[in-house]
Amino acid sequence: MITTPPNLNNWLGRKEEISQLQTWLCDTTVNLIGIQGLGGVGKSALAAYLYKHIEFSDKFWADISQKPDFVVFAEKVITALGGQVTKQGDIDELINNLLTCLSQRRCLLVVDNLETLLTQSRQWRDSAYEKFFNRWLQQGSHSTLLLTTQEKPILFQTQLCWYLLQGMNISDGGLLLQQLGIQETIARLRQFSQTVDGHPLTLQLVAGYLREYCNSQLSGAQELGLEQFELVAEAQGLHRDKQDARLSLILQQHFQRLSPVQ
Repeated sequence: MITTPPNLNNWLGRKEEISQLQTWLCDTTVNLIGIQGLGGVGKSALAAYLYKHIEFSDKFWADISQKPDFVVFAEKVITALGGQVTKQGDIDELINNLLTCLSQRRCLLVVDNLETLLTQSRQWRDSAYEKFFNRWLQQGSHSTLLLTTQEKPILFQTQLCWYLLQGMNISDGGLLLQQLGIQETIARLRQFSQTVDGHPLTLQLVAGYLREYCNSQLSGAQELGLEQFELVAEAQGLHRDKQDARLSLILQQHFQRLSPVQ
């Protein structure tokens, strides 16, 4: 389990999102907050920004993308936050220990990549996690759980403090491309950002491609076919997974340019 938040290199924008999430995080009656969005849209980075800038008595970051067993997850959180594991390996006792630990003082527990714990039908792969989150919703106090996920678990269906994260706004998307060294007028950079829905990972992958193969010129993006992407995607039946198809297209172009040695 990764316990270090991602770095915030090239961070900018997201003022509206930060404002809303800060309001929820500062409300002591809110014990669970979700950030939901497509892969690569910036959920983890936004959570990392909040983790760094909002004051809590203690904090713990749990990236569960490697699908850790609940026992591993719980014991690491309890130990890091100064709690006690009274009976190792006992799920019910671990949940009690974790709830006690989180209720003793105001802590922030970030659970990143929650979707890895879910099946395609949004059910839990490990019932111990479901049991913990269910008890937290009913009994959790003082602390806040901040979750990032691509899918919303059925258990949290009625949660009000749930933020659906979209791409960056046009202005910030253009600034990101500029910050990443792409050469073009700010108007054209903004226009291109709008073309890819301000998706941060797409913008970063495109920028990396343009720096390496196109002398950092935005005009080189035409080689990727991104500006006509909607037509290409529809023709290939990819429109339902538009963002994944864009990323695959970028990576395909990148690998085609690599020499056999590379």
